[in-house]
Amino acid sequence: MAPPGLSSRSWLPSALMQGRRIIILAAPALVGCGGPSIEPGFESVDPQERTAALLDAARSGDASATPELIIMLDSSDPAERMLADETLRRLTGEDFGYRHYDPEPQRREAAKAWRQWWEQGEQAAPLAQRPSSGGDGASETP
Repeated sequence: MAPPGLSSRSWLPSALMQGRRIIILAAPALVGCGGPSIEPGFESVDPQERTAALLDAARSGDASATPELIIMLDSSDPAERMLADETLRRLTGEDFGYRHYDPEPQRREAAKAWRQWWEQGEQAAPLAQRPSSGGDGASETP
């Protein structure tokens, strides 16, 4: 319905033009309005930063990230577990039956096999223990 005193034909284009001006005037104010920058890090409390670290390791083929990837298998976040598992298999060519969607007891056994493989291999360096990277601190790496 048109405002009083105006026909529906005359006010509609005017209202649309005003709306366009608002959008056009607001657009420059929105440029550069992004979220905070993400600093990839396996030990970050921010899930986005942990995911970024996983993706960086996958893209770069960085085998030095293997210990961190093994630790991430214990994450409470299924997406982090999936990325860690896929990246480990691609980087190492190994597969110890870990599946991010398996029940926790099965995941723990497969993650244990990954840890043993790492610690008994040429690397011979024990994996660091720290709280689950899922942000809730619910479990620790055995």
